[in-house]
Amino acid sequence: TTCYEDALRLFGNVNDLHGEQTARANLAWVMFAEHKHTDFLREIRPVLDFYRQTGAERNAAITQRGIGLAEAELGHTDAAVAHLRQALDDFTRLGLHLDAVMTVNGLGETYQRAGDYARAVETFGSALTASKRYGSTFEHARARHRLGQLAADAGDLDQARRHWNEALNDYRRLDAPQAIDLHARLNQLDA
Repeated sequence: TTCYEDALRLFGNVNDLHGEQTARANLAWVMFAEHKHTDFLREIRPVLDFYRQTGAERNAAITQRGIGLAEAELGHTDAAVAHLRQALDDFTRLGLHLDAVMTVNGLGETYQRAGDYARAVETFGSALTASKRYGSTFEHARARHRLGQLAADAGDLDQARRHWNEALNDYRRLDAPQAIDLHARLNQLDA
């Protein structure tokens, strides 16, 4: 946090408005990471306005995705879906495929959190296809991980095991920390 606060001050000293707003965005993302989603939304919305006004389209789309993810965490599903879909449209228009896949997974997680099993499964299926097409092993693992959870919640333990094993292989290839949790879940499933 201190580094971002220093950056905010330094950008302000040289009158770099874009730098200031980016430092504000990073400070807001710290709040998101600390699960202070209401504070995050309060701080990030003016940043989104700035990015839109200055034509920083990728920054705006990333910020909009973050707003959608925070709204999902707060249970504001309709608003979250609207913001995530707009971000997805923007990423697609800009040809930012990895950002688009990340957003599709965020949509799937939003539907999952809201208890919309069918839409979550469909959306994670889209994320699987897109992550393969654009070469994102992590987003592929993320979608498989969630599909496994949905299958386990529905009582289909064989399908859960298949999804989780595939996700675990991807996470391990990336040395991602999610592998530890997923390995433990698979062990519980087999117990």
